[in-house]
Amino acid sequence: MTDRIKILYVDDEENYLRSFSRAMMEESHLEIETALDGEIALEKLKTFPAHIVITDLCMPHMDGITLLKEIKKHYPHIYVLIITGHGTIESAINTMKMGAFDFILKPFDFDVIKVTIKKIIDRIEAEKVLEKIREQEKEMRRVQSEFISLAAHEMSTPLTPIKNAINLILDGKTGEINEAQEKFLTMAKRNIDRLTNLLNNLLGIVEIKSDQIFANYDKMDIRHCVDQVIEILKPMADAKQISLMPAINTDVPAIYADQDRVKNVMVHLVSNAIKFTHENDIITITANRIGGHPDMPDIERGFVSISVKDNGIGISKEQIDRVFDKFYQAESSLSIHKDPGVGIGLALSKVIAEAHGGNIFCESKEGKGSTFTLVLPITR
Repeated sequence: MTDRIKILYVDDEENYLRSFSRAMMEESHLEIETALDGEIALEKLKTFPAHIVITDLCMPHMDGITLLKEIKKHYPHIYVLIITGHGTIESAINTMKMGAFDFILKPFDFDVIKVTIKKIIDRIEAEKVLEKIREQEKEMRRVQSEFISLAAHEMSTPLTPIKNAINLILDGKTGEINEAQEKFLTMAKRNIDRLTNLLNNLLGIVEIKSDQIFANYDKMDIRHCVDQVIEILKPMADAKQISLMPAINTDVPAIYADQDRVKNVMVHLVSNAIKFTHENDIITITANRIGGHPDMPDIERGFVSISVKDNGIGISKEQIDRVFDKFYQAESSLSIHKDPGVGIGLALSKVIAEAHGGNIFCESKEGKGSTFTLVLPITR
């Protein structure tokens, strides 16, 4: 490797500091600094960007445990090696749990120290290689996302005038059409709508994967969101005489989320439920608080779950695990519905849920209906 590895050795026994420095002089790839206690070590780290800190456990002013905590708090990338003459198995385990790389007892053999340092250097080098690989992969994903985005935009541009032209013909604005013509034009319009939805979903996935969304986090009222979803989908439900029933628990708080994205997920879940529910039935939309308490710190305030329950065709046990896969459609939905979709909506919903720090899951029995539940953290 070209860069020298910087090591800060911390020990209140000066003879160990001198011995360590002498023993490491022959290692040209190492750069050594020393400190007599933890406080001095933290000051040196401000100007000496160490890769490795080797510290005694028992020292005045600031002991090795406290130094380890401070390093992990302010310099999480630094590897810490603990050394002590009064160690126990318990103290070794505790320091490892706190993030120490290894634990060595005094008096130590410098060859053992060198072997341990070599292990750390190998890990640092491996991490550099992995980081380079990740940067290549990131660039490939960027190029891929740009290509998909450009292709989707280019394909969607001519769809609008085509759809407008078909609507004009169907509305009789260009002259009277016969029943057969209306049938085929309506089929064409339905497929244009389906292709438009596919392209929009592809663009949505590209945006999410490339971190281009979720800039619109704000306080969000679940009740208001559910009311909007019901208003949007009421005509679709009325066509099948299906009732959309909200059941929002009184203790459900507002959440911090991208309102448009969450509403899109809910619209997809409810519209799916309408598609696969029999006529004259009921779809229930519930919301409940999970864990936490209003007086707790933000990180402990828990989650909100929003469920959409139907009594429709259901999903088999074998297929439940795959319903969130891209382009997957359950066999039951393919066989019963004339326009089952392309299988992106649920995959996109899962990505949106996870990007919020939440999740989405499905419970279902074939022939008995399904419940899709979206879980979101109350705070960001």
